[in-house]
Amino acid sequence: MEYRWLPPLLIMSFIPASLAGEISADRIKSAVAHLASDKLEGREPGTNGEVLTTEYLADEFEKAGLKPIGEGKSYFQPVPLVRVITSPKSTLQAVKAGTTLDIPCEEGFAGVSQTQTGSEEFDAEAVFLGHGITAPEFGWDDYQGVDVKGKIVVLFTNEPPSSDPKFFGGTALTYYGRWTYKFEEAARRGARACFIIHTSETAGYPYSVVRRLESAQLKREPGRPGCANFAWRDEYRVVRMRLKMFGTSFWSRSWMMSHK
Repeated sequence: MEYRWLPPLLIMSFIPASLAGEISADRIKSAVAHLASDKLEGREPGTNGEVLTTEYLADEFEKAGLKPIGEGKSYFQPVPLVRVITSPKSTLQAVKAGTTLDIPCEEGFAGVSQTQTGSEEFDAEAVFLGHGITAPEFGWDDYQGVDVKGKIVVLFTNEPPSSDPKFFGGTALTYYGRWTYKFEEAARRGARACFIIHTSETAGYPYSVVRRLESAQLKREPGRPGCANFAWRDEYRVVRMRLKMFGTSFWSRSWMMSHK
């Protein structure tokens, strides 16, 4: 599977000086409104929305008189990706002291695997680690003294709240609060999987944003760490799950992936 990618930072460096005076707030607002519109379906790689988005950008580059530097004298550069799909029949259970809690796929959890194997099945201990952040510059380490290798890391969204700009950027969100950082850090430490507890209040967006069972990923390099990822909504029994975090085992199977 290959997708078209426009290297905007490189291309935009060739904007003719004659166009500088034509850049305005209204033009930027119009472009952003179009790119954020429902017509582009979220612009996800591998979808019709991605095609519409890249074609729009290429047309705008051409109108601006920018010189194509992509493959075949185009504005595009092919990028090989792997399509990862989770079966909606996947199962997840939390077990402690003989008590089992079934968590339904999509309704209670959603996500994809990063391992890019045919399927995933695991039974491991869950460890709750706050925001899942190691930030020495802020004197913060949720992983301090904890070995999560082979375990399932359970985390909160975002980062420690603060109004001090010298502490995690104050009210601004740093990279430490992003999903990608949390997943990457858990994988670097050898975690088997990573769950992020979702609430609309703490995340700032509804569960529907993270309720996804497929993604397009860069092909994994040999030896690169990866784990199964989930987004977990608070409204579904999370209070009960929080009471079961420590020493709880999670069991999951039937994570499916297809290559195209």
